[in-house]
Amino acid sequence: MAEALESKGILVDGERVDVSQEVVDKLVGVFAESSDDSDSDDNDYKSFGAPNQMNLSPPSSFSIAEALPLDQAKCIEEIRELPSNGKVFLDITTMLVYISDVCNGGCEFEFTEKILLEQAAAERRGSALKTILPNMTDRLLVTCQSAMDDYWGIVNVMAGEEETRRARELSDRITVVADTMSARFASLGASGQIKERSKVIFGTADCLKCEILTSNEGFVRAAAAQDIHIPAILHQPRALSEQKKVQGSKHSQ
Repeated sequence: MAEALESKGILVDGERVDVSQEVVDKLVGVFAESSDDSDSDDNDYKSFGAPNQMNLSPPSSFSIAEALPLDQAKCIEEIRELPSNGKVFLDITTMLVYISDVCNGGCEFEFTEKILLEQAAAERRGSALKTILPNMTDRLLVTCQSAMDDYWGIVNVMAGEEETRRARELSDRITVVADTMSARFASLGASGQIKERSKVIFGTADCLKCEILTSNEGFVRAAAAQDIHIPAILHQPRALSEQKKVQGSKHSQ
């Protein structure tokens, strides 16, 4: 796993242990997707598809009752009926930003890894949380099972003590639904930016008629190129950083 992460520009320190290929694929995939468009600028907020233009009517071929247990189907139907400003879908990248040490006071530390140095500098210029937090206030927080499983796979491998504490607190606030990809997302053609996992995550948000918080701008643009416009609230990506900060070394102004 260390070699796979290092190939993406992430320096891995400490003892190296065997990790399943499935976990490696998930970790590398998340970092690759969230970083593809992150160097373009330091904009605080980008939104694709205003709420009154969401165009998220249920596909004619979709039937929740056919695919899910009764309790899950009822939960999804109830979420679908909520107004768009009463709910928001969190993808993996958003959950990682929320708990990252660099977004919670850790941006003042020095790091040896280039990606963390860059993200800490970006965070000092403007916090990624100032896009996320207002869009989580007074809304039902929702994600799907695949996103939550991958999130905890990353947390369990890479998070520090405080990041893990925040991860648990955030998980307790989120309603997790079964993966339920809408028909129009199932029809998306594969490409360098269109990965199956992302189709499931964004497709479940689509099924729930939710705006989605994400830093995966590459997927949003690739879907738009196939005429599927996602009501996405984009923010900058942040990696988990608590275990990587250089203790006793603060950034000099």
